[in-house]
Amino acid sequence: MANENGGRPSIYAVAALLIIAVLGLSGFFFFWLQENSNASNVATAAIVAGSDSAGGNEVSDFGGNAATGNVVLTEGRGIAAEEIDLNDLQNEGWNIVLISLDALRADRLGTYGYERNTSPNIDKFAENSIVFERAYSTTNWTLPSHFSVFSSEYPKEHGMLIPDSNYSGRAMLAEMLQQNGISNYAFVGSMFIDEKYGFARGYKEYENTHGLTAEDNFPKAMDWIDSRKKNEKFFLFIHAYQPHGPYFGQQKFFRSESSFAYDQSIVDNAMLKLVAAKDLNQDEMENLFVYMAGFDRDEQAGHVNRLLADAGYNETVDSLEDMASEWMRAFAIGEGFPSGAAMWPESKNFDKIRNYVGDSYDSTIYDADYWFGKFIGKMEKEGLLDDTIIILLSDHGDGFWEHNTFGHGKTLYAEETHVPLIVHFPTNKAMRIKEPVSLIDVAPTILDSLKMGAPESFHGRSLLGGIVGTEKIDRPVFMEFNSKVGVVLGKWKYVREGKNLDRLFDIFADMQDEKDLSAEFPEKKVEMSLIADAYLGYNMPLQRSDEDIEKLVALGYMNN
Repeated sequence: MANENGGRPSIYAVAALLIIAVLGLSGFFFFWLQENSNASNVATAAIVAGSDSAGGNEVSDFGGNAATGNVVLTEGRGIAAEEIDLNDLQNEGWNIVLISLDALRADRLGTYGYERNTSPNIDKFAENSIVFERAYSTTNWTLPSHFSVFSSEYPKEHGMLIPDSNYSGRAMLAEMLQQNGISNYAFVGSMFIDEKYGFARGYKEYENTHGLTAEDNFPKAMDWIDSRKKNEKFFLFIHAYQPHGPYFGQQKFFRSESSFAYDQSIVDNAMLKLVAAKDLNQDEMENLFVYMAGFDRDEQAGHVNRLLADAGYNETVDSLEDMASEWMRAFAIGEGFPSGAAMWPESKNFDKIRNYVGDSYDSTIYDADYWFGKFIGKMEKEGLLDDTIIILLSDHGDGFWEHNTFGHGKTLYAEETHVPLIVHFPTNKAMRIKEPVSLIDVAPTILDSLKMGAPESFHGRSLLGGIVGTEKIDRPVFMEFNSKVGVVLGKWKYVREGKNLDRLFDIFADMQDEKDLSAEFPEKKVEMSLIADAYLGYNMPLQRSDEDIEKLVALGYMNN
């Protein structure tokens, strides 16, 4: 199948043909933070057991009431505070700020329905913004997901699937902005968003602090605001490697009533045995896992280095972390350990450990929210909110054993792929959009908001038409990781993890991908499976059975 110019067809052109054919068989469903003390000194830092909110991240008025939490995700096209016109969303003179908080899952924010007060500043920000309730990443880890944001391509298109190559493909967002007279700046904090992979293309300044916290990069961005050329139109990208693990926040702001408390002496002994390549017992495994899951270099690195040195080892925190990383991954899912000697599912302390890790994750979000609020406060003080679009998103989430895995880079279920996407326009227009969208839609939306056209290589679509109601947001959203593939279309989500291992979910009734509906809707599962094949078969040979190929031929997707 080729386009008029003889080039390859769009993924969506291929998928659309298949969907049209499928439709013939069955129906188609479908702020601000006030200037307080540093976050580490926030009041009530040690929250009492069972408390659901932390104090200290006070928010000021930003054109609306305080966020209420417990948000019920919408069932209609969207809920708007008022009518929105396209002119409310477009202006050639606007600046753009894009903020990515790494590994932030949507359902841990108040504006997405979380009961804990993890995100008072983000929730306030969302009140006068466009909130996409069902935004999905294209994969489940940092490098390829961010590349999808800036190239508007799925991972199988941009090819940045492993950290050993430099992108030499087509246009990147910053290059398009640069060509239109906009100066681009970035302050990032990850080895996987480094300029060596091609991320810096089109930027005037691209600084990677390699820091692990929001405190490493938001202050740099605020300093840049002070030093910028006042009349220069800009695009500013801020990436914070937070709440990405290790969850250094530990339980500083949230603590469940039942939680695991590690014993430092057991941890120390376990670290020494790990370095010596000796087997750990169950107690040592659990204590070391909890310790490393919330490892705070600033507070703990000196202790660890002294411990190793006193024991006669040349190892340091750096080498210990590298050593512990793969061990933790295996321990978290019970691989490579004898029965009864793994975190999942045999441990009698499982619930307490999961609570500790979840508390630490939430506390780390709370700290990131503090710095987000500080930054927005700076923007407000400098009068930049009147002419700047601000976009908040994440590249992926983290799992806490919802589907028997911990962390990310493992599955395509909601805990790893459902991410926040919140867009604030200078006009303060607010709406909640329920239709599924992809992170590949971000770059075209930015260009459209500045009245710029997107290049043909961008496979995402501007979301402005969907916001104002002149276009439907009804395209399939794809995600992938290794041999796994996922499709979201309308209310349905399909995940294939391997041969004869695929599941179907209704994301309007089940945002957590908990109830497999394959047995109840077998025909819908087949349809979604074939749409996944359309994605996998794009510019690649299909590895399918003769029976499945016959179905694709019958549907008009393949010829003989």
